[in-house]
Amino acid sequence: MKPLALVTAVLVLLAVSAGPAAAADCGNYGFPRGHQGDKPVFTQKEIFGAGVFDIRTQRTRCRPTARRMVRRFFAGEWGACNPVCRRGGYTCRVRQLGDEFSRMTCNASRNRRVRFEFGA
Repeated sequence: MKPLALVTAVLVLLAVSAGPAAAADCGNYGFPRGHQGDKPVFTQKEIFGAGVFDIRTQRTRCRPTARRMVRRFFAGEWGACNPVCRRGGYTCRVRQLGDEFSRMTCNASRNRRVRFEFGA
């Protein structure tokens, strides 16, 4: 293979693989139906009552980053975040989706994102 053809092939492969990162599904946080404990848990099951739903990440991990953010948020350690706040290296925005339902989107450098919905 000629050097120019090899360089072209490598550039084409890089262009194809450089698309947006797929979102990772990190589950839900709260009290699923039948849960016996007094502390909320991370689960793929549906949450009964108030909780954090549809936790997703892009270019960052569910553990520990997203889970730590969600635990602290759910425990009330964030304080006011209406409509924008900063947590660590993330800038977070709240968007009201319904009477008791909102979406939190937190972005950081290098296109890292943690997103979750919360409410009752």
